Amino acid sequence: MTATSLKKKFISLYARQIAMISLVTLLSVFAASYVLENLLIKKALKQEADYFWTLYDNNPTHPLPNTNNLRGYLKDSDHLSINSEPIDPHHQGLENLEPGFGRVSWHEIKSLYYVSDHNNKRLYLFFLEENVHKLILLFGVLPLSFILLLFYLSSWLAYTNSKRLVSPLQQLAKRVSDYRFDAKTIQSIELNDIKVNADIEVLSLIKALEKFNTQLQEFIERERNFTRDASHELRTPVAIIKGSLDMLKRIEDTNPEKRHKYLQKIRQTAEEMDQLIATLLLLAHNGSVLQEPTAFSLPELLRQLADDIQAQYADKNITLTVDSETDYHINAPKKAVAMVFENLIENAFKYTPSGTINIQIEPNQVTITDSGIGMNEHTLSQAFTPFFRDLEAEAQGFGLGLPLVKRICESLTWHLLLNSEVDKGTTVLVTFPANQVNHLS
Repeated sequence: MTATSLKKKFISLYARQIAMISLVTLLSVFAASYVLENLLIKKALKQEADYFWTLYDNNPTHPLPNTNNLRGYLKDSDHLSINSEPIDPHHQGLENLEPGFGRVSWHEIKSLYYVSDHNNKRLYLFFLEENVHKLILLFGVLPLSFILLLFYLSSWLAYTNSKRLVSPLQQLAKRVSDYRFDAKTIQSIELNDIKVNADIEVLSLIKALEKFNTQLQEFIERERNFTRDASHELRTPVAIIKGSLDMLKRIEDTNPEKRHKYLQKIRQTAEEMDQLIATLLLLAHNGSVLQEPTAFSLPELLRQLADDIQAQYADKNITLTVDSETDYHINAPKKAVAMVFENLIENAFKYTPSGTINIQIEPNQVTITDSGIGMNEHTLSQAFTPFFRDLEAEAQGFGLGLPLVKRICESLTWHLLLNSEVDKGTTVLVTFPANQVNHLS
């Protein structure tokens, strides 16, 4: 089925309306003419004849009808005379008119006649309908034509206005149709010029389209970030696994301790990859969480994470302390929270060759302080920039990275603050809204 444009639909609609109204008008004119002739004039002529015969029986000298539009003649059938008047040449042919109604040209004027017989006499009544037609034209057809003209003009104005109303829709459709996605840039569809002539309905559609366009840009940006982060962050663990497998091939079965070391490294790397992929997928879905928010003990979670990560870095001379003033529950996705603090605590261990790490848990905030290598001003300013790595740092391994941590915090409406000083360590402050905290009594 072929689609029809709104413009063609409006044209078709107005054309049908004009044709229908014109047809009804013409039919009305013909109907009015028919009623005027057959019901009104003929009935009036017959009534005039009956009334005349009534008066004539009482007074044979009663004058015949003689008005501006009506002429009456009386003929005696015996003497062929017309009311005792001399027969006018124009009256020739009266004897050919039979009783009843008819139409002739009488005195060069189109007339409707009625012939009636009564007591051997014949009455001829002629109605000069041409005068009446002029009146109908003057007071009927011309006003009706003027009304039709006004209707056609209003229809044209309505059609022109409808074109203006449809025009923003056409522009909107063309603007969307002409939009092209660029692999390098994501541009908004420019709609401000269309808003100028748009009505409320079109503005509502434009706002919906702008909202959709924003969501589309966010979706594309998330997909690009996922592709970028996945290709960047997964490259290192894959290389570690491949290198460990190569080493396993070279190690003899007589050295089980060394083989166990590389197998443990492969397992640890695989677990970190699993965590990384889960987090990347989380961020790719508009930062939405992998599960609904639940209430759980944040201090308990942080102690568990700290113990697990400390066990992984047991070869380092690091003193870890976890201080909590009070126990409380936080309403948030547990897996997302674990991702954030696991990465932050692990970063503290990575960049602290030896020293101390303190995790201070307070109401509405958590502070992680280490005595590691710290960051200079340039590194600190670029800490949340994707792909950026401090080339002077000798920490091994890989991770989600502060840029991804920051995105998770933003999705949870958390605030992340980072302070650092070279050779003195780094402090990370994570603050969360009060409505997410349930203090235990």
